[in-house]
Amino acid sequence: NGFMNQIASPFINQRAMAGGIEEMSRGFVNMGGSMHRSGMGFSHHAAEIAASGIRNMAGSSQFQKETGDRFNAQDLMKIAQESSRNDMMTGVQSPTQMTSRVREIAKSLSSFMELAQEPDIQRAIQTMGQLRSSGLNLAETQNAVSQGRSFARMAGTSFSDLASQAGAYGSQTFQAMGLSQGAGMQTGMMNYAQARAGQNAGTFSPQMMNMLGGAQ
Repeated sequence: NGFMNQIASPFINQRAMAGGIEEMSRGFVNMGGSMHRSGMGFSHHAAEIAASGIRNMAGSSQFQKETGDRFNAQDLMKIAQESSRNDMMTGVQSPTQMTSRVREIAKSLSSFMELAQEPDIQRAIQTMGQLRSSGLNLAETQNAVSQGRSFARMAGTSFSDLASQAGAYGSQTFQAMGLSQGAGMQTGMMNYAQARAGQNAGTFSPQMMNMLGGAQ
């Protein structure tokens, strides 16, 4: 009925969103006037303010223009949750900072999802977080995705899978050698793609691939 649609449901959704924010913020809020009296996360009042900020953002025509009408309030909550899990909310200590951070991530994520052709928010944030943790800035991340898509086509896999496997392996190897993790990720993806393409073309037999240590 009208009461449920116009009053009760939005109120329930707002409370649920605030509760989710209060819980996730325990992983990154550890100081400031917005902190819960327990010493971890936002107070309930601060979480309510952050929830309102995220809902207002989702309803902003400017924000929807910036992100190609890709995300609603529920999507933004998922972005906040996944960003928290992937250490992308570090430094956020107030509701205003959280809203701004979610907005920044959502804008980057929109471009990333389109470029990587990855429709799943969770997988996209995990991959984007992995690229950022490898030392790549936004421009380098976009370049890695652009090249990575070509490598993924060569290997017959998705960019996300390529980055999380061969890219991660290359990043770790280069880091152990004191070299750039970003360069290692690119090299790992390229080498995997070339080896897999060679195997698919019959240049390398499965036995030879195993002798060479696999595609990686």
